[in-house]
Amino acid sequence: MRCAVALCGALLLICSTTAGATGQAAAEAFAAGSRAFEAGDWSGALAAFEAAREAGMDEPSVLYDIGVCRYRLGAYAQAERAFAELAARWPVMAPLAEYNAGLARYRLGDEAGALAAFRRAAQASDPTLARLAGRMLERLSPPAPPAPVPARSAFVDLSLGFDDNVALQDDASLAAGESTDSPFVAVFGQLGRAPAGNGFGGTASAYAVRYPEAAEFDQDVAQVAGFFRGAWAGFDVELGPELAFSTLDGDGFERRLGAAFALERGLSDAVRLEARLVFETIDEIDDRFAFVDGTRGALALTLERRAGPARFGLRYALSVDDRADPAASPTRHHFTLRYDRPLDGPWALGALAAFRTGRYDDLAEPREEERRELGLTLYRDLPDRWQLALDYRYTSNSANVDAFDYERHRVQLGVNRVFP
Repeated sequence: MRCAVALCGALLLICSTTAGATGQAAAEAFAAGSRAFEAGDWSGALAAFEAAREAGMDEPSVLYDIGVCRYRLGAYAQAERAFAELAARWPVMAPLAEYNAGLARYRLGDEAGALAAFRRAAQASDPTLARLAGRMLERLSPPAPPAPVPARSAFVDLSLGFDDNVALQDDASLAAGESTDSPFVAVFGQLGRAPAGNGFGGTASAYAVRYPEAAEFDQDVAQVAGFFRGAWAGFDVELGPELAFSTLDGDGFERRLGAAFALERGLSDAVRLEARLVFETIDEIDDRFAFVDGTRGALALTLERRAGPARFGLRYALSVDDRADPAASPTRHHFTLRYDRPLDGPWALGALAAFRTGRYDDLAEPREEERRELGLTLYRDLPDRWQLALDYRYTSNSANVDAFDYERHRVQLGVNRVFP
């Protein structure tokens, strides 16, 4: 006799006995199969149970045991056939057979067939079996449609931290006694309006960061953007202008005027693809920043995949700058891999790995760079829709010009909230 229950994602093993006397050979084979089963010898158990059936023991317990052994051996298609036959021939066993058939179909990649089987098993009168089937339905069912996006929303983020290389330069290239490590405090806020469906919307945002020990790198950025959102050939389409102003150390730095065009499409319930194209012109605000004048074009492709509660993101971006100063005119390729998933309780984890290449072809001696970045973020939900975030970033840049060989460590603690 066997009497064990394996929770959520494993076979449900129940007590299995013969239904009556059959023949000595069949009974001996069944007994041998039971002993092998208890010892975890699935191959031996399967051979013995099949021998018992061939010897005349055609009972639901034998067929069920055959299906379990086949599943344990990874023969999922054969296991599914055994459980399907069990459900058809002995209706009293149907809920249990449907549950295990659903597990086999899931292993075969047939999520639609698995969902159908688990729905039938969920109707079982046995509360344990109904609960297990319900859990599998929760795991496999597509997520509920997202709640309608509020017409107006706001977001605020307040953070402080420490950056040991604000200037992004090698320490050896700095003057004696000069350092560009500094604590910092940063504030970001955004207001937005999104249409309920197709239509016009827009955002306005502002960002400020202060470095008490490296004030020459203090920055302020303000940006407004408008867009039209619609649909075309199965894609979600977004198109609109963008305008941004920024300062550096309190002086006007640059003004950007551009346009963005995005296409987004769901490839499946779990996978989404986005392509975004941006072109902008850049003008200096203060004469001492005349080197930034020029244009910039960028193309980004993003693939996001949901795997249960986890999210994966893969992004490739190409940017081409044509500025007044060749030292500000790189062509860059940027690859980013992101992973996010909830942890136990109110915590969530985010991880990032990025690689960027850059080439400055217009310099008298072209400069080439490779930058690697690793990041780790811990999130915790707080009361009243606030969230706590602790973020660490490590950056390593290598170049054929020594001054641009550097490492950087940046740690940041912040709180943020969305206001619907």
